Amino acid sequence: MARLVLRSTRATRRSTLGLVAALSASALFLTACGSDSGDAGADASNVPSGSTPAELTEVTFAMEYLPSVVHNGLAYAIHEGLFADEGIKLKLIPFSGAGSDTIIGSGKAEVGFIGNVGAGVTDLALGVPLTPVFMGQPSEPQVMAALKDSGITSPKDFVGKTYGGYGFPQEDLILKTMVETDGGDGEVKSVALQVGSTEALKAGQVDLAALWPDHVFEFVNSGVELNTWFGPDYGVPDGGGLVAVANNDFLSANPDLVKGFVKALQGGYQMAIDDPSAANEALYAEFPDLKSNTDLVEFVADSFAESSYPNPDGPVGTLSADQWSEYADYLAENGLLVDKDGKTIDSFDPTPFVTNDYMP
Repeated sequence: MARLVLRSTRATRRSTLGLVAALSASALFLTACGSDSGDAGADASNVPSGSTPAELTEVTFAMEYLPSVVHNGLAYAIHEGLFADEGIKLKLIPFSGAGSDTIIGSGKAEVGFIGNVGAGVTDLALGVPLTPVFMGQPSEPQVMAALKDSGITSPKDFVGKTYGGYGFPQEDLILKTMVETDGGDGEVKSVALQVGSTEALKAGQVDLAALWPDHVFEFVNSGVELNTWFGPDYGVPDGGGLVAVANNDFLSANPDLVKGFVKALQGGYQMAIDDPSAANEALYAEFPDLKSNTDLVEFVADSFAESSYPNPDGPVGTLSADQWSEYADYLAENGLLVDKDGKTIDSFDPTPFVTNDYMP
């Protein structure tokens, strides 16, 4: 099944198939609690007419990775003063190596993005003190892909082939699930990529890889045809993509401010659906380096607007308790969730932490 709903790779190695290994995440969280987060970031609020900076409350926002197309809704909310309209002076903390969930959970940032539902479930099981407040991408943006001339026509054909990934156990689970759901039986060899997945596929170094829209853009431009498969069509729970979270202490002390933050984000990502070009112009204004390849930005943004940002459960940003519960069950039942003590757990209920109370 060819479904071109993918995501910019610069923001995905950790946050999609690359969910942080649970013990690693725990170590990062404990380290951040006792260390400085580094770069304090940059102010990112356009003040509306009739307001002054003194009237705005500064809110620190941790980026989950380098700026990419998936941030066009955020950029629009910043550039058009939607945060300032809610009394917020958003201060971006750039990605610096530590996970954004670690920075937010330790209180070094008050709000920010994490990669997806799987990353959020892992954090919640570990006891990281954060709360999901906005679901930016209810539908995950990546697909599994093989060259069309490879002879791989469905997931059961993955058996005996080589997958190029990032060395995370979740990747093997996803492959196994897709193969078995499609009626296959057998092993898929996994190797950790030393080059980009696009290069590895084109060079024949691997047979399979997870791709995002910018990857697909490269293949389309080079005239190389792909076969692609969407994990949720083959038994893998949909982990979505970008999730905004808030530090629990900040949330408890500032519920109205968080409501304003969510309202501004919702406005930005609604525009990214309704008028991707407008959101992209804001993206270029806030993150000028992305203007170097406007064709790619437009391709990816259109993909997100069509297939990844729209929310089946309500207005843009709505969180689904069922989605979080399903992913938690998937990880726990396969031995991939641990608690705050580092012990593997066979069940976890994330639903008490999943709320739409801060939606407009």
